[in-house]
Amino acid sequence: MTNLETAVMKSMERLCKWRVILASWQCGMNNHDSPEFKAVEDHRELTLLMRAELNAIVRLLTDKGFFTIEEWQRQMLEESGHLNKAIEGKFPGLVASDNGVIVKTIEAEETMKTFKQ
Repeated sequence: MTNLETAVMKSMERLCKWRVILASWQCGMNNHDSPEFKAVEDHRELTLLMRAELNAIVRLLTDKGFFTIEEWQRQMLEESGHLNKAIEGKFPGLVASDNGVIVKTIEAEETMKTFKQ
């Protein structure tokens, strides 16, 4: 392993140390051994790694002139719209707004029954 590879690995491992704090923030401090906590911890780690990787890719591509920041922002706007619509399709009666998720009570009744009690 090269010095650069070692440095990158150490940096990514350091970044992932936040997973426990973030999972505790989401699940509480007293259930670190629960399957739910472990799942949230794993998800937080992957999210942190993917965020760093995505930032690195966008930076390299814009610096090399493959696309501009404005082009990337336009594409992000389009892609986030597609993803938002897909999630709304998965959870009928729930709609994301600028102020949070709106629950259309009658339409969401069946959807809400599928949520963990």
